[in-house]
Amino acid sequence: MPLPLTPFYFIRHGQSESNAARIMAGGGTDLPLTTLGRDQAARAGQVLARYSQQPLAIVSSPMRRALETAQIINRELALPLLQVEDLREHMVGEWEGKPWQEVQAFWDRGIMDAPGGESWAEFQARVKRGMFHALGQVGPVLVVAHGGVWSAMKALYGLNVSIQLDNAIPHYYEPKQGSQPLPWQLSRLTLCQITGDAKAELVDLGA
Repeated sequence: MPLPLTPFYFIRHGQSESNAARIMAGGGTDLPLTTLGRDQAARAGQVLARYSQQPLAIVSSPMRRALETAQIINRELALPLLQVEDLREHMVGEWEGKPWQEVQAFWDRGIMDAPGGESWAEFQARVKRGMFHALGQVGPVLVVAHGGVWSAMKALYGLNVSIQLDNAIPHYYEPKQGSQPLPWQLSRLTLCQITGDAKAELVDLGA
């Protein structure tokens, strides 16, 4: 069953200590944001506060880097904030703490299941449950989660593109009937340097 066709926002957490160190941090590594990551989250809050259609609630992964991002954003929005366990990052077992390049080499060879971790199929199923929970709230909601959650969402729709989400950049998913490969039009939200208003830039998914 596909995800509910409803508008929502999605943001990957701000830069974490593991991001800065270029090490793999899945669902078993719960490190905080860096100073840069907190600044990124604050700017994301400004973007969302100035966008024409704002979220009505925030749904976050309970992991520290995501929840801290959500809380900083919420200083601008003052919205209900719900934590959803199923939106945690992928549990990657023995890959936790390895240099990012080592893990990327496994993925490049098509090896997605880490020893002692959660299988790729199990992770996708969990993310789907988490997104159903999130999108079942009165919305549009802002989902604050992880790069792996975005990868699982792409996989659910067979979207085989290398597009990754930068830290703390809000993206708006607007339903578009018959769109391919995703049933949403995806826009990246940023601040206009001239006017200071939030603007939306379409993301080319290669459809």
